[in-house]
Amino acid sequence: GWRSLAMVIGVLAILKSGGAYVPLDPSYPVERIQYMLDDAALGLVLSDSVAQQSLTGFDGQVLLLDGLADLAGHLCDDCPSTNLPVSDCGLSVENLAYIIYTSGSTGRPKGVAIEHRNTCAMLHWARSEFDDAMISRVLASTSLNFDLSIFELFVPLSFGGCCVVVPDALALLDKHYDVTLINTVPSAIKALLEQRAIPASVQCINLAGEPLAVPVVNRILADTACRQVYNLYGPSEDTTYSTYVGFSSEVTTPMTIGRVVANSQAYILGDSAELLPKGCIGELYLGGLGVARGYYNKPELTAERFIANPYYDPENATSSARLYKTGDLVRYLPDGNIAFLGRIDDQVKIRGFRIELGEVEEQLTQHATVDSAVVITKEVAGSEQLVGYIKPQTKLDEAERQVFVRDVKTAISAQLPDYMVPAILMAIEQWPLIANGKLNKKALPDPDGSALQGEYVAPKNSIEEALVSLWQDVLGIAPIGITANFFDVGGNSLLLTRLKNKFKDDFSIEVPIKFLFEYQTIAVQASVLEIYLENNEPNELHSDDLIEEEL
Repeated sequence: GWRSLAMVIGVLAILKSGGAYVPLDPSYPVERIQYMLDDAALGLVLSDSVAQQSLTGFDGQVLLLDGLADLAGHLCDDCPSTNLPVSDCGLSVENLAYIIYTSGSTGRPKGVAIEHRNTCAMLHWARSEFDDAMISRVLASTSLNFDLSIFELFVPLSFGGCCVVVPDALALLDKHYDVTLINTVPSAIKALLEQRAIPASVQCINLAGEPLAVPVVNRILADTACRQVYNLYGPSEDTTYSTYVGFSSEVTTPMTIGRVVANSQAYILGDSAELLPKGCIGELYLGGLGVARGYYNKPELTAERFIANPYYDPENATSSARLYKTGDLVRYLPDGNIAFLGRIDDQVKIRGFRIELGEVEEQLTQHATVDSAVVITKEVAGSEQLVGYIKPQTKLDEAERQVFVRDVKTAISAQLPDYMVPAILMAIEQWPLIANGKLNKKALPDPDGSALQGEYVAPKNSIEEALVSLWQDVLGIAPIGITANFFDVGGNSLLLTRLKNKFKDDFSIEVPIKFLFEYQTIAVQASVLEIYLENNEPNELHSDDLIEEEL
């Protein structure tokens, strides 16, 4: 598979030979991958025979790494066991290490260009904060497209630890992994807590990517063997982590994002980039050795978001000539910690994924039948989800509306990664407005089952009735018909874990996540279950074991 030992070897080979790597997730739509290939002007792509299918429009060189881990022994017999001398590669600390593409408000992703010195500064901070026991076996669960992966790969590999490479953090639900540190998002850790799937070997849990609630920290410390929980904050533009706060005992005060990591500075500034008094709410600007080079091939956007540092101190080796303008509202607390209060603009984080709502709206309005579109976040089934509202070009009857929504969802799914496709898409005839003519987002209708699933088909037997009840509990909407697709009515991978849990409680069956991914309607799930229950005692549906790849 793509997340394999060969993937890690490929990343290290690129860096050691003096190159910079650009991660391309083969699960992304082909058009988005093509944009990144073109924007970064890539000439060589490391891939494998499965992932290669996503490179249909690429005319550069493709090097397939199938079986590389097995061949590595004799392939490397003639190679030196030491690294190439840095001087031979012509490298300096200011050379590019990697480019990570993040959601862009213009409708196109933007590449954040990180230099070697940026990553090294983060690694030195991590070395001082995390002890050997914590980093001895780190779960490498985050896609290379997101910068949590930088911590997961390079912290253990730089300081004598081991990476345990898995498809994602939810792999812990299906198989036990002997790991000492988990680095993921709060929504994933909540799913693991619900299933008691955090291994007893885990000593440290890093949580980042979305706001962390105090009860989650307290539950980890009370219910697992984990001895340290960190809340980490940081945009890709400041190299993975910018601030942090650690907890080893019950938290009784409101959550903060802590203090800046080593070699960094945080400035809370007003509208004219003036320093605000402690306690005042302002925008967070980040400075120091983690500040990225900028956005690749986007000088205007770089100049807008990476400003000259009015407080630059050339006498201070960790002071930077530029500051990154985060767009986040914060304030200093009396104890020196920073409280995170929200975004200034329309950027959101859903399950740790950074999303510009404007990019999703832009893609929706590209569809010929869409007059206008609005995307917001709403709490659905106990978690924040993207909900899209689309106004058609012409008036439609009920049947036409269903076709319209389905066609637009299919089209946007071919343009955007899964995490950016609204979980729920609803057609709207007229936008609700407030007196001044602006959109009244609060008056947009709440999602309901009938609007999301097309024609309602009622359950026909007791198994289907039980599954309908189970789905409605998990998704928080009703009624749900037996032909509704789980992912079309607001489902996602985290809600699948709740569904798995409900199967265990209601049917006494351990259902693998793979089963739920493959069979996405109640009708199909019921027919498979019926056959299974006729031939087996309620216990476990078997699935192929995931392969643990270790370094």
